[in-house]
Amino acid sequence: MALLITIILIFIGAAAVSAYLYWYAFRYEPVNFQLSEVEIYIRNKAEKTEKQGSILQNKMDCRNEEDYPAGFKSEKIIRKPFLEILHLSDFHLRKDWKGSRLFNFIRSLKSLNPDLIFITGDLVEKNENFSYLVEMLEVLEASAGKYAVLGVHDYFNKTPAEFFKNMLKRKKEYKRENDIAGLILKLNSTGIKVLRNEMIFHKFGDLKVVISGLEDSIIRKTDIEAAFARSYKSGDKRGKSIPYSGQDLEFYPVSGFKTGLNSDFATDLDANDLNFKYGRNKFVYREVFKTDPANIHTLNDENRLLICLTHTPDMDLFVDLVKKKTDIILCGHTHGGQVRLPLVGALLAGCNMKVRYCSGLFYFNKFILYTTRGLGEGRYSPFRFYCSPEASLIKIYMQ
Repeated sequence: MALLITIILIFIGAAAVSAYLYWYAFRYEPVNFQLSEVEIYIRNKAEKTEKQGSILQNKMDCRNEEDYPAGFKSEKIIRKPFLEILHLSDFHLRKDWKGSRLFNFIRSLKSLNPDLIFITGDLVEKNENFSYLVEMLEVLEASAGKYAVLGVHDYFNKTPAEFFKNMLKRKKEYKRENDIAGLILKLNSTGIKVLRNEMIFHKFGDLKVVISGLEDSIIRKTDIEAAFARSYKSGDKRGKSIPYSGQDLEFYPVSGFKTGLNSDFATDLDANDLNFKYGRNKFVYREVFKTDPANIHTLNDENRLLICLTHTPDMDLFVDLVKKKTDIILCGHTHGGQVRLPLVGALLAGCNMKVRYCSGLFYFNKFILYTTRGLGEGRYSPFRFYCSPEASLIKIYMQ
Protein backbone atom coordinates (compact mmCIF):
# COMPACT_ATOMS: atom_id res chain seq x y z
CA MET A 1 0.00 0.00 0.00
CA ALA A 2 2.80 2.39 0.94
CA LEU A 3 4.53 1.67 -2.37
CA LEU A 4 1.33 2.42 -4.27
CA ILE A 5 0.89 5.74 -2.47
CA THR A 6 4.50 6.64 -3.24
CA ILE A 7 4.02 5.86 -6.92
CA ILE A 8 0.83 7.93 -7.03
CA LEU A 9 2.56 10.89 -5.34
CA ILE A 10 5.48 10.67 -7.77
CA PHE A 11 3.05 10.58 -10.69
CA ILE A 12 1.12 13.60 -9.37
CA GLY A 13 4.35 15.50 -8.76
CA ALA A 14 5.67 14.71 -12.24
CA ALA A 15 2.35 15.75 -13.77
CA ALA A 16 2.37 19.02 -11.82
CA VAL A 17 5.94 19.82 -12.86
CA SER A 18 5.16 18.97 -16.49
CA ALA A 19 2.06 21.15 -16.44
CA TYR A 20 4.03 24.05 -14.97
CA LEU A 21 6.84 23.72 -17.52
CA TYR A 22 4.32 23.58 -20.35
CA TRP A 23 2.53 26.68 -19.05
CA TYR A 24 5.81 28.52 -18.56
CA ALA A 25 7.35 27.63 -21.93
CA PHE A 26 4.25 27.81 -24.14
CA ARG A 27 1.98 30.32 -22.39
CA TYR A 28 3.97 32.63 -20.12
CA GLU A 29 7.47 33.24 -21.50
CA PRO A 30 6.44 33.85 -25.15
CA VAL A 31 4.38 36.86 -24.04
CA ASN A 32 6.72 38.05 -21.28
CA PHE A 33 7.67 41.05 -23.42
CA GLN A 34 10.51 43.28 -22.25
CA LEU A 35 11.79 46.68 -23.35
CA SER A 36 15.56 46.34 -23.03
CA GLU A 37 17.69 49.47 -22.80
CA VAL A 38 21.04 49.02 -24.52
CA GLU A 39 23.81 51.59 -24.11
CA ILE A 40 26.54 51.88 -26.75
CA TYR A 41 29.60 54.08 -26.26
CA ILE A 42 31.48 55.50 -29.22
CA ARG A 43 34.47 57.77 -29.69
CA ASN A 44 34.85 59.84 -32.81
CA LYS A 45 38.64 59.87 -32.58
CA ALA A 46 41.18 57.41 -31.23
CA GLU A 47 42.79 58.50 -27.99
CA LYS A 48 46.39 59.57 -28.35
CA THR A 49 47.70 60.12 -24.84
CA GLU A 50 49.07 57.30 -22.72
CA LYS A 51 46.75 58.23 -19.86
CA GLN A 52 43.64 58.17 -21.99
CA GLY A 53 44.76 55.01 -23.73
CA SER A 54 45.13 53.19 -20.42
CA ILE A 55 41.63 54.24 -19.42
CA LEU A 56 40.29 52.54 -22.52
CA GLN A 57 41.52 49.21 -21.19
CA ASN A 58 39.16 49.39 -18.23
CA LYS A 59 35.76 47.78 -18.51
CA MET A 60 33.07 50.41 -18.21
CA ASP A 61 30.15 50.13 -15.83
CA CYS A 62 27.29 51.89 -17.60
CA ARG A 63 25.43 52.59 -14.36
CA ASN A 64 28.06 54.38 -12.25
CA GLU A 65 29.16 57.82 -13.42
CA GLU A 66 32.48 57.65 -11.60
CA ASP A 67 33.42 54.53 -13.58
CA TYR A 68 32.99 56.12 -17.01
CA PRO A 69 36.22 56.70 -18.95
CA ALA A 70 37.51 60.24 -19.31
CA GLY A 71 35.42 62.21 -21.77
CA PHE A 72 32.17 60.47 -20.85
CA LYS A 73 31.67 62.25 -17.50
CA SER A 74 30.21 65.34 -19.09
CA GLU A 75 26.60 65.81 -18.06
CA LYS A 76 25.69 66.55 -21.66
CA ILE A 77 27.15 63.25 -22.85
CA ILE A 78 26.00 61.00 -20.04
CA ARG A 79 22.51 62.34 -19.51
CA LYS A 80 21.45 62.58 -23.14
CA PRO A 81 22.33 59.98 -25.78
CA PHE A 82 23.49 61.22 -29.16
CA LEU A 83 21.12 58.84 -30.94
CA GLU A 84 18.19 56.68 -29.87
CA ILE A 85 17.18 53.65 -31.92
CA LEU A 86 14.24 51.32 -31.41
CA HIS A 87 15.29 47.89 -32.65
CA LEU A 88 12.52 45.37 -33.38
CA SER A 89 12.79 41.92 -34.90
CA ASP A 90 11.23 38.50 -35.46
CA PHE A 91 7.54 39.22 -34.91
CA HIS A 92 6.37 36.06 -36.69
CA LEU A 93 3.04 37.85 -36.40
CA ARG A 94 -0.09 35.70 -36.44
CA LYS A 95 -3.73 36.33 -35.65
CA ASP A 96 -3.87 34.25 -32.49
CA TRP A 97 -3.72 34.92 -28.74
CA LYS A 98 0.06 35.46 -28.88
CA GLY A 99 -0.24 37.76 -31.90
CA SER A 100 -2.84 39.83 -30.05
CA ARG A 101 -0.50 40.28 -27.08
CA LEU A 102 2.38 41.23 -29.39
CA PHE A 103 0.13 43.63 -31.29
CA ASN A 104 -0.73 45.50 -28.08
CA PHE A 105 2.88 45.51 -26.85
CA ILE A 106 4.25 47.01 -30.06
CA ARG A 107 1.59 49.71 -30.12
CA SER A 108 2.43 50.56 -26.50
CA LEU A 109 5.89 51.66 -27.70
CA LYS A 110 4.51 54.59 -29.70
CA SER A 111 5.38 57.07 -26.93
CA LEU A 112 9.12 56.37 -27.26
CA ASN A 113 9.52 58.45 -30.46
CA PRO A 114 13.19 57.52 -31.06
CA ASP A 115 15.41 59.04 -33.73
CA LEU A 116 15.36 55.85 -35.79
CA ILE A 117 13.42 52.60 -35.90
CA PHE A 118 15.14 49.50 -37.27
CA ILE A 119 13.29 46.24 -37.97
CA THR A 120 15.45 43.22 -38.79
CA GLY A 121 13.20 40.69 -40.47
CA ASP A 122 10.86 37.72 -39.99
CA LEU A 123 7.86 40.00 -39.60
CA VAL A 124 5.16 37.61 -40.82
CA GLU A 125 4.94 34.07 -42.15
CA LYS A 126 1.84 34.33 -44.36
CA ASN A 127 0.46 36.87 -46.83
CA GLU A 128 -2.84 36.95 -44.96
CA ASN A 129 -1.20 38.72 -42.01
CA PHE A 130 0.22 41.70 -43.93
CA SER A 131 -2.66 44.04 -43.07
CA TYR A 132 -2.50 43.03 -39.40
CA LEU A 133 1.22 43.88 -39.45
CA VAL A 134 0.53 47.33 -40.92
CA GLU A 135 -2.10 48.04 -38.29
CA MET A 136 0.39 47.11 -35.58
CA LEU A 137 3.27 49.21 -36.92
CA GLU A 138 1.49 52.29 -38.23
CA VAL A 139 1.42 54.03 -34.83
CA LEU A 140 5.20 53.96 -34.39
CA GLU A 141 7.03 57.17 -35.22
CA ALA A 142 10.70 58.08 -35.48
CA SER A 143 12.01 61.59 -36.03
CA ALA A 144 14.67 60.62 -38.60
CA GLY A 145 13.30 57.51 -40.29
CA LYS A 146 12.06 53.93 -40.11
CA TYR A 147 13.93 51.14 -41.90
CA ALA A 148 13.56 47.38 -42.27
CA VAL A 149 15.33 44.41 -43.76
CA LEU A 150 13.68 41.09 -44.57
CA GLY A 151 14.19 37.57 -43.24
CA VAL A 152 13.62 34.08 -44.56
CA HIS A 153 10.07 33.86 -43.17
CA ASP A 154 9.12 37.05 -44.98
CA TYR A 155 10.08 35.39 -48.25
CA PHE A 156 8.76 31.88 -47.65
CA ASN A 157 5.80 30.22 -45.96
CA LYS A 158 7.46 27.01 -44.78
CA THR A 159 5.58 23.74 -44.62
CA PRO A 160 5.92 21.63 -41.43
CA ALA A 161 8.12 19.15 -43.29
CA GLU A 162 10.39 21.94 -44.54
CA PHE A 163 10.64 23.39 -41.05
CA PHE A 164 11.81 20.16 -39.44
CA LYS A 165 14.11 19.20 -42.33
CA ASN A 166 15.59 22.69 -42.10
CA MET A 167 16.74 21.93 -38.56
CA LEU A 168 19.10 19.32 -40.01
CA LYS A 169 20.12 21.03 -43.25
CA ARG A 170 19.67 24.67 -44.22
CA LYS A 171 17.94 25.41 -47.51
CA LYS A 172 18.16 28.60 -49.51
CA GLU A 173 14.63 28.42 -50.88
CA TYR A 174 11.30 26.78 -50.14
CA LYS A 175 8.21 25.77 -52.13
CA ARG A 176 5.70 28.38 -50.96
CA GLU A 177 6.76 31.95 -51.67
CA ASN A 178 5.15 34.95 -50.00
CA ASP A 179 4.13 38.09 -51.86
CA ILE A 180 7.30 39.99 -50.99
CA ALA A 181 6.44 42.92 -53.27
CA GLY A 182 3.08 43.25 -51.52
CA LEU A 183 4.75 43.17 -48.11
CA ILE A 184 7.15 45.94 -49.11
CA LEU A 185 4.28 48.09 -50.37
CA LYS A 186 2.44 47.56 -47.09
CA LEU A 187 5.50 48.58 -45.08
CA ASN A 188 6.05 51.62 -47.29
CA SER A 189 2.49 52.70 -46.52
CA THR A 190 3.49 53.02 -42.85
CA GLY A 191 6.60 55.06 -43.71
CA ILE A 192 8.97 52.11 -43.32
CA LYS A 193 11.62 51.93 -46.03
CA VAL A 194 12.76 48.38 -46.81
CA LEU A 195 16.48 48.25 -47.59
CA ARG A 196 17.40 45.43 -49.96
CA ASN A 197 21.17 45.39 -50.36
CA GLU A 198 21.31 49.18 -50.34
CA MET A 199 22.04 52.04 -47.99
CA ILE A 200 20.84 55.46 -46.98
CA PHE A 201 22.55 58.51 -45.48
CA HIS A 202 21.55 60.78 -42.61
CA LYS A 203 23.27 63.76 -41.01
CA PHE A 204 23.18 64.28 -37.26
CA GLY A 205 25.14 67.42 -36.58
CA ASP A 206 28.63 66.90 -37.98
CA LEU A 207 28.22 63.13 -38.00
CA LYS A 208 27.20 61.26 -41.14
CA VAL A 209 25.18 58.16 -40.26
CA VAL A 210 25.22 55.55 -43.01
CA ILE A 211 22.58 52.81 -42.74
CA SER A 212 23.20 49.72 -44.84
CA GLY A 213 20.41 47.15 -45.15
CA LEU A 214 21.36 43.67 -46.30
CA GLU A 215 19.17 40.85 -47.54
CA ASP A 216 19.15 37.63 -45.52
CA SER A 217 22.37 35.63 -45.79
CA ILE A 218 20.76 32.36 -44.70
CA ILE A 219 18.90 32.17 -48.02
CA ARG A 220 21.89 33.51 -49.96
CA LYS A 221 20.35 36.85 -50.91
CA THR A 222 23.09 39.03 -49.43
CA ASP A 223 25.00 41.13 -51.95
CA ILE A 224 27.46 43.35 -50.12
CA GLU A 225 28.95 44.94 -53.22
CA ALA A 226 25.48 45.93 -54.42
CA ALA A 227 24.64 47.29 -50.98
CA PHE A 228 27.65 49.56 -51.02
CA ALA A 229 27.07 50.64 -54.61
CA ARG A 230 23.42 51.70 -54.27
CA SER A 231 22.47 54.47 -51.92
CA TYR A 232 19.76 56.98 -51.07
CA LYS A 233 20.10 60.35 -49.43
CA SER A 234 17.80 61.24 -46.58
CA GLY A 235 15.21 63.68 -47.85
CA ASP A 236 15.43 62.57 -51.48
CA LYS A 237 12.50 60.79 -53.07
CA ARG A 238 12.33 57.29 -51.64
CA GLY A 239 13.04 54.54 -54.10
CA LYS A 240 15.16 56.65 -56.43
CA SER A 241 18.59 55.09 -56.67
CA ILE A 242 21.57 57.43 -56.56
CA PRO A 243 24.86 56.09 -57.96
CA TYR A 244 27.35 55.88 -55.13
CA SER A 245 30.69 57.57 -55.70
CA GLY A 246 32.56 55.78 -52.93
CA GLN A 247 34.08 59.05 -51.70
CA ASP A 248 32.31 58.91 -48.35
CA LEU A 249 33.47 55.41 -47.45
CA GLU A 250 37.10 54.39 -47.47
CA PHE A 251 37.32 50.62 -47.22
CA TYR A 252 40.12 48.75 -45.51
CA PRO A 253 42.79 47.84 -48.05
CA VAL A 254 43.12 44.12 -48.69
CA SER A 255 46.84 44.10 -48.01
CA GLY A 256 47.65 44.14 -44.33
CA PHE A 257 44.43 42.44 -43.25
CA LYS A 258 45.79 39.39 -41.49
CA THR A 259 44.25 35.98 -41.04
CA GLY A 260 46.29 34.56 -38.22
CA LEU A 261 47.45 35.00 -34.67
CA ASN A 262 51.15 34.49 -35.35
CA SER A 263 53.66 34.63 -38.16
CA ASP A 264 52.96 31.04 -39.21
CA PHE A 265 49.41 31.90 -40.22
CA ALA A 266 49.46 35.67 -40.72
CA THR A 267 49.20 35.70 -44.49
CA ASP A 268 47.40 38.46 -46.33
CA LEU A 269 43.91 37.84 -47.61
CA ASP A 270 43.51 38.38 -51.32
CA ALA A 271 40.51 39.98 -52.98
CA ASN A 272 38.78 36.65 -53.59
CA ASP A 273 39.08 35.68 -49.92
CA LEU A 274 37.28 38.84 -48.91
CA ASN A 275 34.23 38.20 -51.05
CA PHE A 276 31.21 36.92 -49.12
CA LYS A 277 31.43 33.14 -49.15
CA TYR A 278 31.23 30.23 -46.74
CA GLY A 279 34.02 28.09 -45.35
CA ARG A 280 36.47 30.60 -43.93
CA ASN A 281 39.13 29.27 -41.61
CA LYS A 282 39.31 29.72 -37.86
CA PHE A 283 42.24 32.13 -38.02
CA VAL A 284 40.18 34.72 -39.89
CA TYR A 285 37.42 34.35 -37.31
CA ARG A 286 39.83 34.78 -34.42
CA GLU A 287 41.18 37.98 -35.91
CA VAL A 288 37.78 39.51 -36.64
CA PHE A 289 36.10 38.41 -33.42
CA LYS A 290 38.72 39.60 -30.97
CA THR A 291 36.83 41.33 -28.19
CA ASP A 292 37.57 44.84 -26.97
CA PRO A 293 37.77 44.86 -23.14
CA ALA A 294 37.27 48.64 -23.05
CA ASN A 295 33.65 48.36 -24.21
CA ILE A 296 34.09 51.58 -26.19
CA HIS A 297 34.21 51.68 -29.97
CA THR A 298 36.25 54.21 -31.93
CA LEU A 299 34.68 55.07 -35.28
CA ASN A 300 36.49 53.44 -38.18
CA ASP A 301 36.18 56.70 -40.12
CA GLU A 302 36.08 60.06 -38.37
CA ASN A 303 32.66 61.76 -38.42
CA ARG A 304 31.01 58.72 -40.01
CA LEU A 305 29.00 56.01 -38.29
CA LEU A 306 28.22 52.97 -40.46
CA ILE A 307 25.35 50.81 -39.17
CA CYS A 308 24.51 47.57 -40.97
CA LEU A 309 21.14 45.86 -40.60
CA THR A 310 20.73 42.20 -41.46
CA HIS A 311 18.42 39.44 -40.32
CA THR A 312 20.74 36.49 -39.68
CA PRO A 313 24.06 36.88 -37.86
CA ASP A 314 26.79 35.18 -39.86
CA MET A 315 30.52 35.05 -39.20
CA ASP A 316 31.45 35.04 -42.89
CA LEU A 317 29.22 38.02 -43.57
CA PHE A 318 30.73 39.91 -40.64
CA VAL A 319 34.25 39.32 -41.97
CA ASP A 320 33.25 41.17 -45.13
CA LEU A 321 31.48 43.92 -43.19
CA VAL A 322 34.66 44.51 -41.22
CA LYS A 323 36.39 45.06 -44.54
CA LYS A 324 33.77 47.73 -45.29
CA LYS A 325 34.59 49.49 -42.01
CA THR A 326 31.25 48.76 -40.40
CA ASP A 327 30.89 50.22 -36.91
CA ILE A 328 27.66 48.59 -35.65
CA ILE A 329 25.82 45.48 -36.83
CA LEU A 330 22.22 44.91 -35.72
CA CYS A 331 20.49 41.59 -36.35
CA GLY A 332 17.94 39.10 -35.08
CA HIS A 333 16.93 35.57 -36.23
CA THR A 334 18.28 33.61 -33.25
CA HIS A 335 15.46 34.41 -30.79
CA GLY A 336 18.28 34.45 -28.24
CA GLY A 337 18.52 30.69 -28.61
CA GLN A 338 14.83 30.48 -27.64
CA VAL A 339 15.70 27.90 -24.97
CA ARG A 340 18.25 28.99 -22.38
CA LEU A 341 19.36 27.21 -19.24
CA PRO A 342 20.45 28.95 -16.03
CA LEU A 343 24.27 29.13 -15.75
CA VAL A 344 24.53 27.61 -19.24
CA GLY A 345 22.78 30.04 -21.57
CA ALA A 346 21.56 29.28 -25.07
CA LEU A 347 21.98 25.81 -26.49
CA LEU A 348 21.66 26.63 -30.20
CA ALA A 349 22.18 29.72 -32.38
CA GLY A 350 20.52 28.39 -35.53
CA CYS A 351 23.03 30.05 -37.84
CA ASN A 352 26.71 30.35 -38.70
CA MET A 353 27.54 32.07 -35.41
CA LYS A 354 28.95 30.97 -32.09
CA VAL A 355 26.22 30.31 -29.56
CA ARG A 356 27.62 32.79 -27.04
CA TYR A 357 26.97 35.61 -29.52
CA CYS A 358 23.35 34.65 -30.27
CA SER A 359 21.97 37.51 -28.15
CA GLY A 360 23.26 40.65 -26.50
CA LEU A 361 25.81 43.40 -27.06
CA PHE A 362 29.43 42.65 -27.95
CA TYR A 363 32.36 44.98 -28.54
CA PHE A 364 34.93 43.60 -30.95
CA ASN A 365 38.12 45.39 -31.94
CA LYS A 366 36.68 46.78 -35.18
CA PHE A 367 32.90 46.70 -34.70
CA ILE A 368 29.99 46.32 -32.31
CA LEU A 369 27.45 43.52 -32.63
CA TYR A 370 23.98 43.60 -31.14
CA THR A 371 21.72 40.58 -31.62
CA THR A 372 18.23 40.91 -30.22
CA ARG A 373 16.22 38.03 -28.75
CA GLY A 374 13.34 39.18 -30.94
CA LEU A 375 9.64 39.22 -30.14
CA GLY A 376 8.14 36.07 -31.59
CA GLU A 377 8.60 32.43 -32.47
CA GLY A 378 7.84 30.35 -35.53
CA ARG A 379 4.40 28.78 -35.62
CA TYR A 380 5.89 25.27 -35.48
CA SER A 381 7.98 26.06 -32.38
CA PRO A 382 5.83 28.45 -30.30
CA PHE A 383 7.77 28.23 -27.04
CA ARG A 384 10.51 29.95 -25.07
CA PHE A 385 12.36 28.97 -21.94
CA TYR A 386 14.29 31.43 -19.77
CA CYS A 387 14.54 33.66 -22.84
CA SER A 388 12.01 36.48 -22.74
CA PRO A 389 11.12 38.29 -25.98
CA GLU A 390 12.38 41.86 -26.25
CA ALA A 391 12.20 45.15 -28.04
CA SER A 392 15.44 47.10 -27.68
CA LEU A 393 15.88 50.82 -27.12
CA ILE A 394 19.48 51.44 -28.14
CA LYS A 395 21.09 54.61 -26.80
CA ILE A 396 24.29 55.69 -28.49
CA TYR A 397 26.57 57.99 -26.50
CA MET A 398 29.14 59.83 -28.55
CA GLN A 399 32.29 61.66 -27.50
